[in-house]
Amino acid sequence: MHHDRAVPLFAALAPLVLVTTVPVSWNAPPSCPSEEMVVQQVQQLASAAAAPSFAATAQVRPVGARWQVLVSLDSAADSIERRTFEADDCESLAQAFALIVAVHIDALAVVDPPILPRPQPSVPTPTTTSDAASSPATRRGPSARLRASSAPMAPSAVAPRSTTPAVQGLIRVEGGASAGILSGFGGGAGLMAGALGPRWRVEGGVMGWPARSASDRSGQVAVRLDLVAARVRGCGGPATAQVSVPLCIGAEVGGLRGVGTTGVDQPDVRWTPWGAATFGAGLAWAPRPWIAPYLGLEGSIPVVRPRFSVGDVVVTRTGAVGARLWAGIELRFGSRRRPPP
Repeated sequence: MHHDRAVPLFAALAPLVLVTTVPVSWNAPPSCPSEEMVVQQVQQLASAAAAPSFAATAQVRPVGARWQVLVSLDSAADSIERRTFEADDCESLAQAFALIVAVHIDALAVVDPPILPRPQPSVPTPTTTSDAASSPATRRGPSARLRASSAPMAPSAVAPRSTTPAVQGLIRVEGGASAGILSGFGGGAGLMAGALGPRWRVEGGVMGWPARSASDRSGQVAVRLDLVAARVRGCGGPATAQVSVPLCIGAEVGGLRGVGTTGVDQPDVRWTPWGAATFGAGLAWAPRPWIAPYLGLEGSIPVVRPRFSVGDVVVTRTGAVGARLWAGIELRFGSRRRPPP
């Protein structure tokens, strides 16, 4: 008979055993939940009466428009845990603190936490969090509040970065080889400058193909040819953040110089106007936003095809179609992305 009465008596005294086993100290302003409310929350969360001996202390203070708590869990031999976190209201800090204490008592025995009753402060609240504290979002469980407050900043609070590429300037030094327009196969160099966008570019510059020799069939008469021209072209084509494939059309205007080198006593220098339409494709790879190796293959169709002769002997005539292979280094400047709005 007495044994049957002892069982409900032990169940009624279990929370008291918990309180004496785990001292809970809740130091907070009057506008926050009281220490009795926090202890009651711990009792409701943890159902186990037997627990390791440690002391739980919480120091609460307002920080700007939010609340901050310093939680310390200490045993007789050593410090178990110390952490600091913030929330929009003091009630959430109280629920989180009670949950931390209950988990350290017995994590398997923790049940869903009830909502603490909102206290009626006797003094004005030191912070302006009444609107945030009364909203439905601030009355969620302590685990949800703790996750939100422990993050450095909510993703929605970060201004999205614009992904629209801006216009960049460019300067490119290039060299290559050509065939078809001038006799033989020889090298040349160029300097280009311009602007580029996400899938387009506009360029202008100069180029030169010097020291090309041509002779008649007998080999007794020869001339040297030099080509200098200004170039413009526009390009468009597929592109990613690092790789672009410009497809270009353009024009060049300049002069073609010829001078006899073999079979003449007094060489006569002759300049002939030069003009051609160009077309081609390129490949640019930018491992860094400011630099990009560049490869290009270009064809040209001259507007006129001048001839060079020594006396009555025609030595050479420019070709109807030419091909060029370019390689260069492109330096880019200017911001690659527009600033966020």
